[in-house]
Amino acid sequence: WVRERAEIIRGVSGEPLTALGTVQDLTERRRGEQALRESEARYRDLLQDMPVGVVVLGADCSLVDYNAAALEILGLSAEDVREVDARVRHQAFVDESLRPLSVGRNPVNRVIVTRNPVRNQLIGVLAKSSPTPRWVLVSADPVLAEGDLSQVRLTFIDITDKKLAEDELAHYREHLEELVKTRTAELESAKSVAESANLAKSTFLANMSHEIRTPLNAIIG
Repeated sequence: WVRERAEIIRGVSGEPLTALGTVQDLTERRRGEQALRESEARYRDLLQDMPVGVVVLGADCSLVDYNAAALEILGLSAEDVREVDARVRHQAFVDESLRPLSVGRNPVNRVIVTRNPVRNQLIGVLAKSSPTPRWVLVSADPVLAEGDLSQVRLTFIDITDKKLAEDELAHYREHLEELVKTRTAELESAKSVAESANLAKSTFLANMSHEIRTPLNAIIG
């Protein structure tokens, strides 16, 4: 692959006198461009096929890139792509009490302020069409260029099924503890009643023995 340039040098009256040309070898450059295109295509395929949601924001929090898994987790359609950055920064996240995530705990804001990565923060993501959150582990990484923040890269791992199973197990555990407490209280009450009955029986037998011995002593005497 070459690039050719040529120019005709003309005389005063316009007649062609000579020609000057250059030939530049672009083979390596073309190979590099082709390799870059193939690398970008592999990156796009890998990004879109990942089961983990990925969102890349610019330093101004504008949307740079995303994949289909991120749209699904955020509850957005392809027509709602423009809302990704706004939902990630302000609207979509709740804590375990289902309260909106505070600005200071938002992973994007934490990375912007501290320039430090955030690892596996548990948050709920509220989809536009559902009041029930999807529970995800969010990691956020700063991408620095010459010491300045150029991008924020977010990854979302959906653990909704695991979280719901853990919550259900905790609920059963609490229910079992309540049953144990109730049963223990019932047993304590039954024990107290039995002890009272046993004491009453002993008292009754002692009294009866005394009442029987008194006339018997007289009769025997």
